[in-house]
Amino acid sequence: MTDPRVAVGEIWRDVNRTIHERFRQAWRGTDLYPGAMFLLRHLQAEPGLTVSELSRRAGLVKSGVSKLIDQADRMGLVEKRPDPADQRLQRLFLTEQGTVTMTEMESKGQATWLAIIKQISPADLAEVEKGLRILQEAVVAAANATPKGDERS
Repeated sequence: MTDPRVAVGEIWRDVNRTIHERFRQAWRGTDLYPGAMFLLRHLQAEPGLTVSELSRRAGLVKSGVSKLIDQADRMGLVEKRPDPADQRLQRLFLTEQGTVTMTEMESKGQATWLAIIKQISPADLAEVEKGLRILQEAVVAAANATPKGDERS
């Protein structure tokens, strides 16, 4: 019998991988890397972020964010503008096409998520929610228990 602590990790990885694949299928033909959706949401909420600021908010490495933003810029989804106070900085803004693309991707994402959730009975869905809340609390507690500077990358 598998240790529940190991089983939860294995199930989590499998569910995460499968869900990501479902979303990639839903967004196929978009030409935009699915992770860019996360960045576009940040830019919609906070127009004018720099790549560094966006990287910090998204919790991603700057080089990866920079590549995704360059791709979105080439596609006409993001506009780079010089910072009026510091010409060395470039501020990022969603274009009208970026907003349209993001809305389309969100709609496809919601439909994909609802198709998954529809497979779960209401009673089981309540149990899934309860379990995820317990896991969320454990993740927060573990993060708070980790001394600063002791995080592993």
